[in-house]
Amino acid sequence: MFPSFNLFGMPISMYAVCILIGLTFGILLAVFWTDRAGLKRDDVFYSCLFAVIGLIVGSKVLYWITIIPFLIEHPEIFSTQAGWLALFQGGFVFYGGLIGALLMVWWYARSYKIPVLALFDRLVPSVPLAHLFGRLGCFCAGCCYGLPSSFGVEFNASEVAPHGVKLFPIQLVEAACNLLLFGLLLLLRRFCRRQGMPTGIYLAGYAVIRFVLEFFRYDAERGGFWGLSTSQWISLALLPAAVLILRFGGARKNEEAEQDG
Repeated sequence: MFPSFNLFGMPISMYAVCILIGLTFGILLAVFWTDRAGLKRDDVFYSCLFAVIGLIVGSKVLYWITIIPFLIEHPEIFSTQAGWLALFQGGFVFYGGLIGALLMVWWYARSYKIPVLALFDRLVPSVPLAHLFGRLGCFCAGCCYGLPSSFGVEFNASEVAPHGVKLFPIQLVEAACNLLLFGLLLLLRRFCRRQGMPTGIYLAGYAVIRFVLEFFRYDAERGGFWGLSTSQWISLALLPAAVLILRFGGARKNEEAEQDG
């Protein structure tokens, strides 16, 4: 666990470094990957920038939503500059970022008359690639930690994890799952040309992964109700959306091709 390092006397967050590396690799993959959809690299690059904006805003907004009960119990947070600063500095929820990124890419595609599913398919393999680096950053920071476990890791340098307790490194498990999902999407992009398949497979695959892994999480800031965490409810909502994309995405492409013919 390595939350930060000093560079010329300035503390640098390893979480931020991992996020930056992941986003850089993800954007490079999306821009330089060639496919048969006829998408322009300029459009892919700009849509990535819009996705990053949606990622940052969406992940922060969902984090604020999940901590509403805490904010109600501690209204003094809003009375100090340090409290306001803490609200904006820490805390991001991946699903909020994913939803925000999808909405921004959808808006970009609609605005510039680009096939939405084709653009999603082009970008979606970059998501688990960037996400796995993000989870490595979580491991370094000691956030998003797992349940107490005899074969866990002590995050004693972390500002958020309990000290002196071995915690299951669920961050590394999710990073490994994202790596497997990334490999699967690369294979699909190479051997399957059915529109919507990469997007649907990613949404369904990650929804199942996240739903299961949430049972091994221990951080209280996730929020939840009726026995399930916020991310588990979102996972359940994503599954039918993924099924619809898998069922009708390719069919819509075939209908458009017949009309063009």
